[in-house]
Amino acid sequence: MRKGGAERAAQPATLSCGLADLADDPRLAWARLAGFAVLAVAGISILVGVISGPDGSGIPPVAGFCLLLCGLSVVCSLSRWQGAMNTAASLALIAALIAGVQMAGHLLAVHGEPLPEWEILEPTTLRAMSLDTSVGILVFGVTQALLCLLKGRPNALVLLTGGLVASGIGLSAVVGHLSGLEAIYQWHDAPPMTLDNAFCLWLLGASQLALARHPLLQQSARLPYIVAALATPAGLIFDLATPPYVGASFIYIPFVLSAVWFVDRRTAFAFAIVCSIFTFLGYEAKVQHLDSEQQRLVGRLLAIGTDFFVAALIYVYKRAIEQNERVTRRFDTLMDNAPDAVMTIDSGGIIRQFNAAAERLFGYGRAEVIGSNVKLLMPEPYHSAHDGYLSHHAETGEKRIIGTIREVNGKRRDGTTFPLDLSISELPSSGDKEFVGVLRDLSARKRQEENLRQTLGRLAAYTADLERSNQELDDFAYIASHDLKEPLRGIHNHSRFLLEDYEDRLDQDGKRRLDRLVHLSQRMEKLVNDLLYFSRIGRTELSIVPTDLAAVLRDVVGTLDQFLEERHATVAIVDDLPLVTCDSVRVAEVFRNLIVNAAKYNDKPQRWIEIGRLAGHPDETGRQRTSVYFVRDNGKGIASEFHEDIFRMFKRLERSDDGGTGSGLTIVRKIVQRHGGHIWLESEPGKGTTFFFTLAPE
Repeated sequence: MRKGGAERAAQPATLSCGLADLADDPRLAWARLAGFAVLAVAGISILVGVISGPDGSGIPPVAGFCLLLCGLSVVCSLSRWQGAMNTAASLALIAALIAGVQMAGHLLAVHGEPLPEWEILEPTTLRAMSLDTSVGILVFGVTQALLCLLKGRPNALVLLTGGLVASGIGLSAVVGHLSGLEAIYQWHDAPPMTLDNAFCLWLLGASQLALARHPLLQQSARLPYIVAALATPAGLIFDLATPPYVGASFIYIPFVLSAVWFVDRRTAFAFAIVCSIFTFLGYEAKVQHLDSEQQRLVGRLLAIGTDFFVAALIYVYKRAIEQNERVTRRFDTLMDNAPDAVMTIDSGGIIRQFNAAAERLFGYGRAEVIGSNVKLLMPEPYHSAHDGYLSHHAETGEKRIIGTIREVNGKRRDGTTFPLDLSISELPSSGDKEFVGVLRDLSARKRQEENLRQTLGRLAAYTADLERSNQELDDFAYIASHDLKEPLRGIHNHSRFLLEDYEDRLDQDGKRRLDRLVHLSQRMEKLVNDLLYFSRIGRTELSIVPTDLAAVLRDVVGTLDQFLEERHATVAIVDDLPLVTCDSVRVAEVFRNLIVNAAKYNDKPQRWIEIGRLAGHPDETGRQRTSVYFVRDNGKGIASEFHEDIFRMFKRLERSDDGGTGSGLTIVRKIVQRHGGHIWLESEPGKGTTFFFTLAPE
């Protein structure tokens, strides 16, 4: 980036202060001093002109008066008193108006047009100003008024345009006086631009250029300003000093080209406008020598068109540079703020860019690695093989790792190696090839993977132990329940025999005890049978087939007709039940157990049971379940603290002589879990209970 661009980039992005806010800035002391100098010189010139009279040799009063107004405008614009800016603008506009009238008179006189009978328009009178003076004051006055009237940040392009025109015309006339080249400061029969006029005009232009170079308006470094300020009068001097048949107007093209040094790409058009004004002045100065006015006019217009064409080229060129700089800044910002290490290398493996994350990753500073070979960051065998890969890619174009992500090892500054993911891409370029690498440290991930492997290993061992323990428990339950049935049957039979064979020998207490023994042995056998059945559920394979749940439910309700009638209970299927892939026998048992419990534990005169299906419903943890079946009743309800206890083996919430063992819901849960489903309930004591379950894994 050029120095001017770097300086401007360091300035605030926006500026709300106006010209008056810079009044106390010591860096503008030169501009303020120039304004006072113009006041002094112009005042003396007016005084001399008044004293010498209309036939004297003093400076024409009109030029002095306009320069005095311009000097006052500069001083006011750099003052803080209220109304200073409006006053400065008014003074500048008055001077510009007078200069414009004077310029119109000159143009009409030179081209042979009749003049109105206004003395101020007569270019040969001592009160008139020269054409170049009027043009300089007109441009300065208009630009000065714009700066004072426009709110906010002063426009650097306006300052450049007014400053270059005024200072260029003034400085060229000063050089003409000092060198004795009369053609530079006196044109036709009009009054010449005096040395005092030229000096004042140069000071006015220089004051605007000084303001344009303020750091808040920084457009370029000091040298381009000096070149521009000297190139304009040099071009005008060359144009005015050469014969009329020389196409000197093209001398301004290098001046337009100097806009490349300025930040604002519109500066090229401002310079083209300045060159157009000077080309116009050169044409007017030489019009008396023209053999073919039309031919020379066309030449001047071509020169002006060329200046604007060059300005357009510079504008497009600068816009392309700005776009490239924006892309570069975005890329640099992206690199510096990327969480991963990013670096770029050229085709020789030399590091060109190295972001902050790469500094942290490898322990090197950016200045230490830029310009070094990327092998610096590689351990063996990558260190030795890297140059060979680059050579192979340069010769054959084969991409072995470009466009892929692979795991490699890196080497830190302290010599330690670490694993990392490396992704390499080739940057599009018309010149030397460049590659960008994105690197991510895998050290933490590797540690996590190792910890995970160890954890999974321990978990696998625990799972195997748990499965073995569960299998042993199932085997024990099966063996124990199977082996207990024979002794229980013997106790039951012998008790019956005693009651039948020795009834006459037993008293009432003995008979009662034997009856109790028979009852307990029968209950014990039921418990053993339920335990054996429960163990078989976990051991046997399910017979999974497409099943019509509506048909299964009709069979279950049909087998429970008498039971439901005795308890004044009704069953209603409130939704259409679909075809489900399941074990129909086991699922029938689920519905049977839930219906029996709903009818049994109900204290209402009219007991009802509803069965249906929901598309979705949250379980007890809030997780949304799909395809949920429910069995709802209006019974006693179950308190929330017992919602888990009821699924425990042989757990009953109240004593009953209905012959149950308390294993029904345990078996129901086991069947649902074997199908990959889940069962839970919602209940409110005194109002009823709803059991929900699914028959497929989520």
